Amino acid sequence: MTVAEAKLALSKCTWLGKFSESLQDDISKLMIKFDAPEGHIFINEGDPIKAFLVVESGILKRTKRPEGDGYEPIEIDRVGPARCTGFLHVAGYREGDVNEDVAFATIAAGKGGAKVWVTPGPHFRKLCYENPSHSAEVIRVLSLGLRSSSKIIRATVDSKPTIHEELVGRNQKLFKVH
Repeated sequence: MTVAEAKLALSKCTWLGKFSESLQDDISKLMIKFDAPEGHIFINEGDPIKAFLVVESGILKRTKRPEGDGYEPIEIDRVGPARCTGFLHVAGYREGDVNEDVAFATIAAGKGGAKVWVTPGPHFRKLCYENPSHSAEVIRVLSLGLRSSSKIIRATVDSKPTIHEELVGRNQKLFKVH
């Protein structure tokens, strides 16, 4: 589990791979590799997110608990290789904001387990606080992602309703972000 392995996983990641070489080098030094068995829970819905995860191999499942007793969690999406989860919570955390860093869903290793790189939030934030050029780089990459996402949302809104939109429409309480 070398820094070079961590950097390779980071460089393949959709958003984080757009960071400068310098920032990727520094983040890679913070990353901890974890071979998670199937079902291992990284983050529980409603708990603070204390790290971001980069998936090297395998799948992470995000599930949401419906309101009420007796309902099984619903899988809302999957995070596969070259993807990350938790980054926006970690990057956007402000000391004392207990509600802003809470997980929307439970994140667990899927069938067959997953190889995941874990980056502790406090270490990442310290890196950015101590190096303003790294902070500027994070803002640059997040703005690229935001612009891209807004174009996707605009295109979706302009199109006909899909089965996904109908599902969300019928389950407003389930998909509400707190």
